Amino acid sequence: MKAVGIDVFGENTMKIHAPFLSKFLGITKSLAIALLCMTIYTAAPTRAPAADVDLACPDLTRAEQLGTCPTEQELRDQYRTTCPEFMEKRGECKPFEVFARTKNKALWAAISGEEEFLSYMSCTQPSDRVKTAKAVSVEAKCDPQTGRCNALCRYEHDIAFTLRIKGICKTAGGQKLDCASDPQACVVTCELFED
Repeated sequence: MKAVGIDVFGENTMKIHAPFLSKFLGITKSLAIALLCMTIYTAAPTRAPAADVDLACPDLTRAEQLGTCPTEQELRDQYRTTCPEFMEKRGECKPFEVFARTKNKALWAAISGEEEFLSYMSCTQPSDRVKTAKAVSVEAKCDPQTGRCNALCRYEHDIAFTLRIKGICKTAGGQKLDCASDPQACVVTCELFED
């Protein structure tokens, strides 16, 4: 095997075989990449839980409608997209009135602490009725596998607002909490994860 001269220290002090040099540099490069990856992985921030936060069901007097209600024409166009005339004639679709009732909704938001509770509410629901509704219950449903949780606040007149978060939420008793007699007691405690 032919030796290749390499001037390592400014002098021709060492002779290394070319295959050995190639293998050595390959191993060194692999180790450097592995160390870099490990450094990035260990330096990457982990999802740290913030402190527990008590969130009362939002006061709906400050709730706001974020989206607009669809017009009659928009509902008809959407209906026609999901139910072409030939299907409607064969009776394969819900009547337009039923479809319109399920799709005639707008997005609402209400704030508790720094968290936003959302609701898709029927456009037939008068806004003054929404804004005067009192909380009647609260419950938390969490999925430990995904780390996601929903806190559901129910109000009078079949109104419901939901908080969807990364973290764990629970009520005082760990189950659905009826608080119609004391709406201020409709509180859920959440351990929020920082993004």
